[in-house]
Amino acid sequence: MKKILSTLLISFLLFAGCKESKDEPNPIPADKKNVKQVTLVYAVNYGNGLASALTLNENQMIDALGKIDNGEDVIYLFKTYKNSNGDIVSGLFKAVQGSDAEFILEKEYDRNLLPTDPKRMKDIIDEVLKEKGDIYNLFLWGHGMSWTPYFSDHTATRSISVESMEINQGDFPEVAAFGGDNSRDWMDIDELKEAIPDQTFETIWFDCCYMSNIETVYELRNKCKWMVAYPTEIASDGLPYDEVLPYVLKDEKDLVGAAQALYDHYDARRIAVTVAVMDMSKIAGVADACHAVYTFGDKRPESYGLQNYSRSSGNPYYDFGQYVREYAQANDSESLLKKFESAMDEFVIYSVASDRDFNGKAIIKDNYSGVSTHLFKDSQTKKDDYYKTLDWYKATYVAE
Repeated sequence: MKKILSTLLISFLLFAGCKESKDEPNPIPADKKNVKQVTLVYAVNYGNGLASALTLNENQMIDALGKIDNGEDVIYLFKTYKNSNGDIVSGLFKAVQGSDAEFILEKEYDRNLLPTDPKRMKDIIDEVLKEKGDIYNLFLWGHGMSWTPYFSDHTATRSISVESMEINQGDFPEVAAFGGDNSRDWMDIDELKEAIPDQTFETIWFDCCYMSNIETVYELRNKCKWMVAYPTEIASDGLPYDEVLPYVLKDEKDLVGAAQALYDHYDARRIAVTVAVMDMSKIAGVADACHAVYTFGDKRPESYGLQNYSRSSGNPYYDFGQYVREYAQANDSESLLKKFESAMDEFVIYSVASDRDFNGKAIIKDNYSGVSTHLFKDSQTKKDDYYKTLDWYKATYVAE
């Protein structure tokens, strides 16, 4: 399969905080028209305050399928709901492109496996992959807290106490990782890595908060060709799918245009928004450049002055570009920054941010890279022990 990511360089240069984009070198063959894309929207929506947003987004997805000319694109939606018997279940729904598009239930699932259980996600992905397509996309829909672990065993009937959350998380009531089923269960990043097959999805789009994070993205580096995510929070309505999907689902895929449509949607309403589009084939260069900086010296930046995208003092997410720059400055290794900056220019093909985040704090554009990171201090905590199991730590902090 060969695809293209088209770009809109001139128009995007007009926006403050934007990065120019790069052309994808492998266009769709001229004789291959109306490329069929199969998109899975995997929603963790039960009991976490997002039900109304999903209803809005579903309608937007149907509108988008009616707007696209030609082709036979398919959207699968996995969500949790009450069935006709009043039971809380999860279901996989399918909608096919056309003016009469609607979501029709394909298969119903009980909650012996929660949506945040990697086994459930793997089952759903396997089911969707039975649909023949030229391109597969995955949208992960729900709450997000980046790489931060929750250490759940995903027992469907378990209850959560304040004490257990404090043991697991260390920063009650802040939540972690991906999901938030019933505001009680979360999927850790290593579990998400386990659930998603390698080299299957062309695009993974995190429609949830904080997931444009270098630890998270690097853990999933083999899962897709392109990743789109937000370093800060996103409004609860998330993506305006009717405005964004037409860019994603056209034959000459335009993720930059899609990200710009998201930004424009919220910027026009004066609502905080950030987004980054990443070329996953270039992330190894970022890791190599960081390894050179991180192993040159062991003085780490102070948190004071770093741009923090999180509301949480216990789970801060600092701007990645600024962090690496100050790391190099602390260890008198600024000469290594040119390689890092070049690698980032290739990796983050587009990023943009509003003037302020959801906390009302100014986003300093000179300190905005579109990606966040953890200020790793090697403390003796369960969370830091987990951090040292992540691929990013092994690739960048550990001397060869």
